[in-house]
Amino acid sequence: MTQAAADEVRALLNSSGCQQPIATLIDESQSFPMASEVAESLLNAGGEERFAFAMRDYRERQAALNFRLYVGIYERHKFEPQDVTSIEGLAFAIPHQIIGHRSKYTLDYVDGQFLLKSDDRVFVRLMDVGNEDAV
Repeated sequence: MTQAAADEVRALLNSSGCQQPIATLIDESQSFPMASEVAESLLNAGGEERFAFAMRDYRERQAALNFRLYVGIYERHKFEPQDVTSIEGLAFAIPHQIIGHRSKYTLDYVDGQFLLKSDDRVFVRLMDVGNEDAV
């Protein structure tokens, strides 16, 4: 992790308001407004109907979502102990299946954007890690 990324994560942790804050990498996207009548009907729908709606909505908006890498801050108790690790002295939740792979990547923070760097590759979305077509 670069110093810029560590400084930004530390600031996020300190300003979170969580009792025991922990950072985790996530893909973030802008949100889209939903008509109130659609939201109300989803509240009354069953789980399968909500899932079908979410998938259909995602497919329709996927090209416009503009995902980007972000560091989310959550309460530590929401994560399994085996997924908690320390990176540069900062508490992170990373699925235990990939904790061992973290040495391949460097988290950086440039121009208000988190990036993962690996050799000559730069990832702006977590979903691109391991994808040969990533930018």
